[in-house]
Amino acid sequence: MIESLYEQARGGDSTAEDELFERLSARFDLLVRRKIWNSQDCEEIVQDALTAVLQNYKRTAIRVSFSAWAQRILENKVTDFYRAQSRRKPESSELDETVVPASSWSPDPVFRMSLMECLRKVNALNRNHARMLVLSYQGLGIEEICTRLGINKSNAYSVLSRARSMLARCLEKGEPK
Repeated sequence: MIESLYEQARGGDSTAEDELFERLSARFDLLVRRKIWNSQDCEEIVQDALTAVLQNYKRTAIRVSFSAWAQRILENKVTDFYRAQSRRKPESSELDETVVPASSWSPDPVFRMSLMECLRKVNALNRNHARMLVLSYQGLGIEEICTRLGINKSNAYSVLSRARSMLARCLEKGEPK
C-alpha cells in the first residue's frame, strides 16, 4: 500500500502524498516510541525523519523499497538522537527518571508511578537486571545488549527472563523477590 502511494505521490498526486505521509507518520511514531520513552523527543525525531523523507523522496533514486528507504532515514535520526544524548550526559550508574522517563507512554499515572518504583526496586536488588529491562524496552537487539553488558546470549536470555519475572512480581505484589 505504501509503495503504491509512493508511486502516485512521486507522480504528482497530492492526495496520495498526504495519505503516504499520514501512514508514514503513524508507522514512524510506533517505531520510535519503542526506543525513546519521552514523547517530546519522539515527536521531534518523527518530524525530523518525515521532513528528510519529504525533501528527498522525489529526487532520490531509491534502490530498495520506499518503506525500507524511509525506515533507514528514521533509524539514522534515532541514532543521531542517541549520539547527541551521550555527548550531553555522562553515563549514570543509577536508574533514574532521565534514563527512563515516565512521560505519556501510558495514560495511567498510577501505573507509571508503580512501574518506576518497581524498576527502582529491581535496580536495588540487581542493577544488571534493571539495565537489561531498560535496554530491551528501548528496542535493542540481544546482540547489542550482550555487547553493552558484557555477557553471552544464553546468559542474556536468562537474565532477561528473571528480570521480567521480578518486575511482574513487583507490579503484582509490591516486592520483586
